[in-house]
Parts: sequence; structure tokens; C-alpha cells
Amino acid sequence: MSEDWIEAARVLGKNPSAQLPCPKCGLAFLQVQDVPLPNEHIDRWLKCPKCDAYGKIYMKIKRDYREHRRVKFMRRTLVQPEYRKVRETLAPIFGSRVNRLFSPENVAHTMHVVRMAFRSKLKATEAKELGFHMADWGADAAFIVALHLFPKRFTAKEIRDATFSLALHLGYHLKGVIKALDLEDTVARPIQTNVKKEKASDRGSGRGRSRQGRENYPP
Repeated sequence: MSEDWIEAARVLGKNPSAQLPCPKCGLAFLQVQDVPLPNEHIDRWLKCPKCDAYGKIYMKIKRDYREHRRVKFMRRTLVQPEYRKVRETLAPIFGSRVNRLFSPENVAHTMHVVRMAFRSKLKATEAKELGFHMADWGADAAFIVALHLFPKRFTAKEIRDATFSLALHLGYHLKGVIKALDLEDTVARPIQTNVKKEKASDRGSGRGRSRQGRENYPP
């Protein structure tokens, strides 16, 4: 990491709202996005919206920081062009309900529904945590749906920015769901298949595949 990136990390580590030009291109201010980690830590990502250069800081946080950053993230989705376009795209289909996906208070209803669904299966604290991890990425889910249904409405930059945000945000919540359901070992276990391995001499010729294996290949 260059000295310019180290200085940017030092400043934005203390004040994420500071406006610092990108150390690589200097044409835009760095954007900050925090990804919660276990044991009261976060990864603070610094990203240039112009040249897509990025860096990362590993930081210790306060106990109430997760909720503070969640609300701040949801408020940011109200003004980011890619998420604004998602709302405009889905509003004619879902009406005013689409706003629930982007509201800072969006998780309360969904958290409650999930918690009630699992109250007989999990401890109260585990069900609450599961509800949070199932509810907090509604804006990301809305982007995926809109991109599938109306891909031509998004520019390449909007797709890049939303995908980068999704990659930083969704992984944390998926891990939380897996942990709450006690599925770490199941998810980590390699998938077993019934397709026999091909001999090196048969690869590319179609020989050596089992009947079941051939049926699984696309036509």
C-alpha cells in the first residue's frame, strides 16, 4: 500500500465522513463502506467511484456501531443513483410497498416475522439474530430482482457499484444465517455427486461419462 493510501486510511479510519481524493486518479472523493465482522470489528472499505480503486482497513468498533452503520447505509440507498433507479423500476409493480426495502426502519417488520417463524426452533436471541440477517439486505435483493427483470435500464457503472456493495454486505448476512441455523458444517461439506470421474484419455471425447452424468449436461 502506498503512502497516499496509508494516509487516506488513517484519516478515514478516524472520520469516515472526511472527503479525500482518490490516491490513484485524484478525480473523485473516496467512498466509505463498512462490513461488520465478529468480535466487534469491521472491515472499512475505501473505494473510488471514478477509477474503482479500493483499499481496506481492519478496525475495532463500539457495541452500538452495527445499528448506527445499518441506518446510515439504508439512508445512503435513498440517494444512490443505482438504488434510486431500482425503486423507480419496481414501484409500478409493487406500489408504495417498494419503499419498505429502502427505509432505515425496513428491518423491523421482517425481523419480527422471521423471529416468530423460528421461535419454537431456536433460542430467543438466536431467532432475533436470524431475523436481522434475513431482513437487512432488502435493498440488495431488490437490485438483483430489478437487474434480472429489466437489465437494460442500468448503466455499467450502476451495475458495478451495486454489485460491489452487494459483495461487501451480503456475505456478512449469509454467514449470520448459516451460524444462526447451526449449518456451518453442512455448508462447508463438499457436495457429493454420482457422476464418475473421467479418465484423462477420455476427456473431451464424451467417453467415460455415466448415463446420469450425460443427462446433467446441457444439450
